[in-house]
Amino acid sequence: MATPEAIYKTSDDVIQENATAAHASGEVVQLECQLIGIYAGLAPAVSGEPANFMVKGIFEMKKNTSESFTAATPTAVYWDESENHLVGSAGAGNVYAGQVTADAATADTTCQVRINAWAQIGV
Repeated sequence: MATPEAIYKTSDDVIQENATAAHASGEVVQLECQLIGIYAGLAPAVSGEPANFMVKGIFEMKKNTSESFTAATPTAVYWDESENHLVGSAGAGNVYAGQVTADAATADTTCQVRINAWAQIGV
């Protein structure tokens, strides 16, 4: 029997890391691996204890209401850690969050984002 070219090991939708603080369910966190994660626990995370963070998927996230985003072209958005919302620029304190998956007008308070996704060039 031939050796398989690939063997499934595990889904990478969730990463477990020790919590760096007490996190509430749905809280956006920059992980040690430089991805953003959405805390997936039902009970608050305890600082220093293992916690599960979702790192893949489409999430509705808070956004800056002075910006609009379009999904027609791959639009990168960033998580502003001081204001706790999405912005359109990679300034100081902003962490890459992912790609917009649905248009969001300036007045919208949220937008949909495929977290940790990189733009597909030429697709």
